[in-house]
Amino acid sequence: RHGFLPLVERYGKYVLVLPHHLRQAQCMFARRGVVAVFLCRFVPGVRHISSIPAGATRMAIMPFLAASVAGATAWNTFLLWVGWRFGRDEQAIAALKSRMDLVGIALLVLLGAYILYEVRASKRTS
Repeated sequence: RHGFLPLVERYGKYVLVLPHHLRQAQCMFARRGVVAVFLCRFVPGVRHISSIPAGATRMAIMPFLAASVAGATAWNTFLLWVGWRFGRDEQAIAALKSRMDLVGIALLVLLGAYILYEVRASKRTS
């Protein structure tokens, strides 16, 4: 909340992050930040850094915590279920993994479509 935003404002242009990108991110988090934080808890790698844009855009702490706890609980419950259901059955786990890879690819496609929609919607309102 206190360090990232000034850093991006000063040096963001070197990594193609411009001031209007920050405004767009703030608008998106104001509208859909809770959903974004919740969904980020399901994406490996992203779940660890999702708090950075939430803090940089000054997202309120209670909705952030609620979305984080709900997303992390859902993800960990799923992992617990997989462990309980399949145990040491490596063939069943391999079959589930291949299906989950397809689900992951589908989610990435949906995320890309959503980002494209948001970019186009922000250009229409600008």
